[in-house]
Amino acid sequence: MKIKNKLTNTEPCAFHLNGDDEHNTTGFSVWNTFKENYNNIEKEKLREDTALGFFMCGYKQKTMIEESAEFFGVGVNNIYSDELGVPQKKARSAFTWRRLLRSKPFAMEKFLLNNPSLRYIIGWDSSDVFLAKHPNRIVEIFEKDFDCKMLFNAEINLYPIRSETNSIYDNLFSRSDYNVSKSKFCYLNSGLFIADTKYYLEVMNEYRELKYIERGEQGQFQQLFGKNYGDIQIDFDCKIFQSMYGIDNGDIELIN
Repeated sequence: MKIKNKLTNTEPCAFHLNGDDEHNTTGFSVWNTFKENYNNIEKEKLREDTALGFFMCGYKQKTMIEESAEFFGVGVNNIYSDELGVPQKKARSAFTWRRLLRSKPFAMEKFLLNNPSLRYIIGWDSSDVFLAKHPNRIVEIFEKDFDCKMLFNAEINLYPIRSETNSIYDNLFSRSDYNVSKSKFCYLNSGLFIADTKYYLEVMNEYRELKYIERGEQGQFQQLFGKNYGDIQIDFDCKIFQSMYGIDNGDIELIN
């Protein structure tokens, strides 16, 4: 089954059902239909230079990303570890979960330092992300169609909304090379990305120096995006990634 974004006329490889359920009814409908029709998917070995690194903590059942990865015959690396300071059994309380959200970038950094042979990493939210195509296709499109070192999911709404993030996009929208004229997906969402592993480790030095804006990591990556646009880009046309926040049923077509 293929899933087509009719707004961009593309068939994304991975979907992020970001935001609350109220704004993602289409996303869950698409996921449920995809699950029912995955049986003809041909399994394929994941590239040796690539890994799936997702943050999984406190879940009693398989996460969405694990379940979809199994369709394609690939495994998912859990970048979480108890060394982050929050045991699994306590991770689902509201306070500790917010604390954990801030630790994801450092968990990924540690994972990459422990796996120096990797060239690409795909990550990282686990409970609301699924693969619609084999992750090898993600790498192939990234290498062919994008001239950057880190590519994030793009969404239709800005979060967090703060004076700092508004200023970032005011500056970006004024740039001639920030081409959003043909797409409504013009804001960075950090829950799904592909990155050159060396670049990820380099940019973490900058990440540590940034002002903390909002719970989680998205405010920090908005700042990095504004400072390093070019090396860091977003998938305006949803060639690889699809944010499902606020997407209507009529915007998505399922093709058997």
